[in-house]
Amino acid sequence: MARSQLLPAWILTGVLACFDLLFLPFAGFSVSAPTLSWVLGAAALLLSGALFYGKFRTEPSIVAALSGAALIIAYSAIVAIYSYLITAAALPLQDSVLATLDEAVGFHFVDHLRWIAGHPRLRRALEMAYFSCPLQLVIIICGLAFVDSPALGRFLNVYALSAIAVVTLAGLFPAAGAYLHHPISPDVLAPYHDINAGRWHLDHFEALRAGTFKRLSLETAEGLVTFPSFHAVLAIIFAHALWGLPYLRWLGLPLNAGMMLSALSIGGHYLTDLVGGALIAVASLFWIESSGKTSPVMTLDPRTPHV
Repeated sequence: MARSQLLPAWILTGVLACFDLLFLPFAGFSVSAPTLSWVLGAAALLLSGALFYGKFRTEPSIVAALSGAALIIAYSAIVAIYSYLITAAALPLQDSVLATLDEAVGFHFVDHLRWIAGHPRLRRALEMAYFSCPLQLVIIICGLAFVDSPALGRFLNVYALSAIAVVTLAGLFPAAGAYLHHPISPDVLAPYHDINAGRWHLDHFEALRAGTFKRLSLETAEGLVTFPSFHAVLAIIFAHALWGLPYLRWLGLPLNAGMMLSALSIGGHYLTDLVGGALIAVASLFWIESSGKTSPVMTLDPRTPHV
């Protein structure tokens, strides 16, 4: 993976970090310094390892894996803070609009919940798919680093670009989620109580909007995004990335189809959220893949001539 390939993602990380530093004093809450230091320290350690292996050991696959892991850790921390800051702006909720759009195409959230609840095996499979994100991310970074490191660079740029788009839109068009908006009877909710489906974020979300949230620790940060769905984004870009790993490509398709579907019943998203997330994923993939075909890069492997 070339140094310049990750430049867009690192630029986005730097821009978001500047935004966070600029607006945190006005947000009414602070970020736990020890947890932030641990996270950024881990990213710095991985990046140092990448630089070492690139300069002294000439192991391009290890360099790609360490660089990718460093970027994901640093970017995830910075974008999480950005998500909390933009949520604290407390713009008008858009749940009614999103629910109306769902109904316009004939999708009824409560009926969908009831149907999934009536199929326990499917519900458990969707839970597994929904929570597979961290494991898939590790597999993609490690797998592509050794199989196709340029593809890893493109994947990480798509991840960074789509994440900032999703969080920004979620801040501009905030929503509490379908579980809160729709009246749902206890018998429909009962199968989902053990995982608190679609409601993990509400304490932080409501406190941020009320101005009573005081301190963010990154290890307890929640995903605050409703529209557009980041799980829908991940389902598409994960399936696209896993297609480059021959032994996993056919597993990636059904797993991420399940992740897409799970964003409704497990994530508490509107169907409109999934459509918005899918459009962002496709647009990000098209942009990064098109740019990668036309832009010259500089290799990390010192044995390969620079171009």
